[in-house]
Amino acid sequence: MLLIILTLLTSLPMDHELRYTGLETNVDMCHRQGICDSEYKFINIFSGWPGSAHDEHVFKNSPVGEQLISNSLNLFPRDMHILGDCAYPLLHCLMTPYRDNGHLTREQRHFNYKLSSSRIVIEQSFGKLFGRFRRLR
Repeated sequence: MLLIILTLLTSLPMDHELRYTGLETNVDMCHRQGICDSEYKFINIFSGWPGSAHDEHVFKNSPVGEQLISNSLNLFPRDMHILGDCAYPLLHCLMTPYRDNGHLTREQRHFNYKLSSSRIVIEQSFGKLFGRFRRLR
């Protein structure tokens, strides 16, 4: 079974306690990290990391990230893998694409393509979530 992870930067309500104003947009911003399965069902949501931070930093400071980095193998079944983009660290159950330094083999490029194609599910899941609950945008 595959799970897919993604971190998005979204706006916050004006009265929210975590205040970070984006430099370009002048809108309060917040990271939302989600993990979903191939049926668009969210398994885990981490919300509330304020402002400008790299996806890897948000992941490492999320409860799921902390457990995965500490090799907590009971978090997910052994036959389950999480698919992430290049912003996430490569871990025992988190698969990321090969770094493209211009010297990838055909097999590595194919792997990256398949991984990227599979990750569309999480983007669509967030799109459906934000479409249904517009306040989350």
